[in-house]
Amino acid sequence: MDEEKLDIEKTLAYFTLDEKTRMLSGDGLWHTFGAGEMPRVRMSDGPNGLRMTDDENLSAVPATCYPAPSMLACSWDPALLYSVGAGIGKEATAMGVNLLLAPAVNIKRHPLGGRNFEYYSEDPLLAGELGKAFISGVQSTGVGACVKHFAANNQETRRMYSDSVIDMRALREIYLKPFEIALEAAPEAVMCAYNKLCGEYCSQNEFLLTTVLRDEWGFDGAVISDWGAVRDRSRALAAGLDLAMPDSRGLFEQNINAALADGSITEQTIDRSVRRILRLTDNVYLEPYGDYDADENDKLAYNAAAACIVLLKNDNGFLPLTRDMRVTVCGGLADNAPIQGGGSSHVTALKSPSPLDAFGKRGIEITYCRGYSSDAKQNDRLLREAQDGAAASDAVIVYVGAPAPQEGIDRTTLDLPPEQDRLITELTAAGHRVIAVLCGAGPVRMP
Repeated sequence: MDEEKLDIEKTLAYFTLDEKTRMLSGDGLWHTFGAGEMPRVRMSDGPNGLRMTDDENLSAVPATCYPAPSMLACSWDPALLYSVGAGIGKEATAMGVNLLLAPAVNIKRHPLGGRNFEYYSEDPLLAGELGKAFISGVQSTGVGACVKHFAANNQETRRMYSDSVIDMRALREIYLKPFEIALEAAPEAVMCAYNKLCGEYCSQNEFLLTTVLRDEWGFDGAVISDWGAVRDRSRALAAGLDLAMPDSRGLFEQNINAALADGSITEQTIDRSVRRILRLTDNVYLEPYGDYDADENDKLAYNAAAACIVLLKNDNGFLPLTRDMRVTVCGGLADNAPIQGGGSSHVTALKSPSPLDAFGKRGIEITYCRGYSSDAKQNDRLLREAQDGAAASDAVIVYVGAPAPQEGIDRTTLDLPPEQDRLITELTAAGHRVIAVLCGAGPVRMP
């Protein structure tokens, strides 16, 4: 028997104008406002694992940390993205999360983009298809997905003020296309971006939020702001932004009431967005239920990582190594490799084994040499130790990579830290057979 659905119009009629106005903003950091007897929808970040925090404590509860979307895209496998989405969705249902703020399908416009690790691809077809599969996986569990950041949010530095000026053909064929494809999975919500698009902030861009999203593409879900993206609440409401996050502590309500008083918006405009928020609540709200198998999700994360590793080159068929080889492992990242970027997607990982842990778990004997340090005074000694270890080995595995990227700021260089380049250069110059493992979320120069 079909589940009974909320009578939207009957429910809407119960609310006062003040209650309806209040519903257009969040309640605290992570909830919708539950007017009357309506429940509150609980939201959490989650492109590569559930990041569930509360209003007082920004440390997320432990969850499975999956490979970052930039790595998942290297699989070219929608079925894998569906499985990862479903795995995250199962954890969300157990923890009482109703709406997952993922996936992010923005185009990788420049290799230094600080949030490229959260985005799938520079190709709109690949980004859209993988995003669509992820959405379908998440929503198979009853949790809603919110695709973001709409649109043309392709840099992090000055993202709150930058203006993406794009001609119409490029906008539609490159920057909007992944969203259009992802919407085929019918996500419950779309999140607007911080930046301007052709002179108008995305949060109040009627062309973007109404003409394209609703009139042309037929999206009937809720449009949510990125956290703190709204500049003028009444203009954003008129343009098609339904829910402004987070809680404005009354400021947005004052703005809307002033706009009602001067006639720039009407109660019908408010009702339009409240209907969408009620529909979102009806579609995704569930009390926490069930449990998830942390070991199964860990296996899924492992298999996903294995499917996504990219072999850049294999000179003279050196790989794969064999167990009878004597192996030296170099590099501080072998002991502490970055597995995700910083910011709103950062997961408190249930497990985060290092490459060194993996060698030990498989019973493979290695010689480990740190090889380099950010402290230049130590590098000569560490390099000598690495050379000594390499001299007694059949193969040397060097773990290198740029620092973990961070939401809110773009990378400044494609170079690896100089001490890492020096280590590889010295080992190869000495005739050792070297495998360089790049740990990071974006391309680097490899001299």
